[in-house]
Formats: sequence, C-alpha cells, structure tokens
Amino acid sequence: MFENQFIKRNLHYYCIDSPRNRSLFWLRNFFAPIKEDKTLILLYHRVVDDNFQGGLERLFITKNNFEKQLDFLQENYPIISLEEYNHLKNNKKQVIITFDDGYRDLYTYALPALQQRNIPATVFITTSIIDNMGDYFWWDILELLIFNNERKEVMLEELGNYTLNSLEERRTVYDTVLKKYKKLESHEANKTIEKIFARYGKLKEEMKELYLNREDIHEMLKNKISFGSHTREHTILSGIDDEQAIAEIGGSKKELEKIVQKEVNLFSYPNGVRKDFLQRDVDIVKKSGYRYACSSLYGTNDSKTNPHILKRVQVSNHWSIDEFRSSVERAFLLS
Repeated sequence: MFENQFIKRNLHYYCIDSPRNRSLFWLRNFFAPIKEDKTLILLYHRVVDDNFQGGLERLFITKNNFEKQLDFLQENYPIISLEEYNHLKNNKKQVIITFDDGYRDLYTYALPALQQRNIPATVFITTSIIDNMGDYFWWDILELLIFNNERKEVMLEELGNYTLNSLEERRTVYDTVLKKYKKLESHEANKTIEKIFARYGKLKEEMKELYLNREDIHEMLKNKISFGSHTREHTILSGIDDEQAIAEIGGSKKELEKIVQKEVNLFSYPNGVRKDFLQRDVDIVKKSGYRYACSSLYGTNDSKTNPHILKRVQVSNHWSIDEFRSSVERAFLLS
C-alpha cells in the first residue's frame, strides 16, 4: 500500500503539478489501480464582485474565478446535487457544489452563473441570519468595519485601536483582530460586539443586505438550489451541552422547513473540522432525520464514507484556474 501511495504522489507531482510534464498525465491512469466511484464535494462560502476587498480568501471567491471553475468542472465531470448523491457502480467521478453560511451574494453572483450552466448546488444556511433578524456573524462585523475604505481608523474596544491607510494594512489588522477575538471568553466576546455596535451606530444598516432573505431563498429553490441547515447560530457544537446541541441541530431543521415548505434532510457542521463536532452530534444529526451531513474534513467520498460525515475540499480565491484543476485532480487521486 505504501508503495502505491508513493507512486501516486510522485506521479501527481511530475504529471500534474509540473507544467513541463503535463503531457505525461496519462501515466497516472496507466499505473493507478482501478478504484470505485468517488464524489468530490467542493466547499465555498461567498461569491463576490471582482473588485471585492475583503478578509480571508478562503471564505470568498470572485465571480470571474467562480465562473472559470464551473466551466472546468462542467467540461470534465458530472455535477450533481447533494440530494442526488449516491455511489456509482462504474468507476466514475462526480462533483457536488456546496456553500456554507448563507450570504446574499450567492443570490447576486453565484445563482446567475449556476443558472447559465444549469448546474445544481446546495446552500447550508444558519437560520438565525435569514431576513437579517438581528443576528450577525462576528467576523462579518469586523470585516465591514476594517474594509470600509471611508474609515481610516477603527476603535474596537478590547480588541484595540488601529489605523487603516492601505489595503495591506487592513488585511494585517483583520488577521490580528480575528486572532484576538478568538481568545476572548464567550461573555467577553459578546460584550465587545455590543460595544462596537454602540460606537458605530450605522453598522447594522451596513449589514442589512449581507445575508439571504426568504424571497431570495424561494427564488433560488426554483433554480436547482437546495438548502440544508448549518445550525441556528453557527455554534461550535463540541463546545455546548446536549440540550443546546439538539436545539441547534434539530431546531434549525424545523425552522428551515417552515421557510422552504419542504423536508430538509441536509446538514453541515459549523467549521466542520474534527475538533468542532462530537460523535454525539453525529448521532443527533441522524436522529433528527438528516440524510447527509457535510464536514470540512479533506477528501473525496466513496461507499465506505459515513454519509453523516461527508468530506469536502475547500476552495480558495487565491488559486489560479491551473491550481484549481490541480487541486481537484489531486483530491480524486490521493484521497
């Protein structure tokens, strides 16, 4: 087994990653053992305007880059919805597109690109942000403050005061502030956000159009977009008790079903890495009636994959189309 993995890893470098040797890509298929079908689930968060200036590139992708990726995928693989996920019996590869959180730019930019190509996708939405009923993701609050070009400085209470004279400086400040915020105790973090809202009175107005509303969701449902739950409040499940976990997982399912007027059987774990959800949470997901649940664990899926801990590959905006192609091929080859 070790020899096979060593051969595949080296073939991938010399036949895929190395530009000089792309013409030898056929060698990978010649030497690689025949495997059963694999399903690659891609994880996106936001699709934004090409001129967007924001925070973490792993949390957004520009419209232009997204369209290039869709074109590559459509030319090379069957793209199915998560609801259609199954295990093929003829050694094929297939791709599923998913989005976490529920940003409104999915309606503005992602939906038209998907519609034009007749490609299905699934959006995992945190139900408390629908219609922007007063709940916001804390990282969005900080991002809006720091990347608003009209602000040349920000006062972020316990997180510190900063000058913002360039895009590079804003990115450095954002990275610094995120790290500081994550170290705060829960009650300290909540108080800090409350103070920031009090200082910047117009901030809530700036956030008004950030997340999907009911009308957006109903329109997307008509265009091959399915919706799954991403809990009520994007709570890290491993950090809460059993009663809270049931409310986040099962409660969000009921809330979303009222909005979409159909059964919701898809779920995504917030953050989704192994330390952020427990076996208890997987069991609650099953008991709540979800058919599939996605994590952020890296890899592809086959008949041995637990349908309630499906793996995904997160897409980053800094990838060129060649790097995206290489990442897709690597995932199918090595996982």
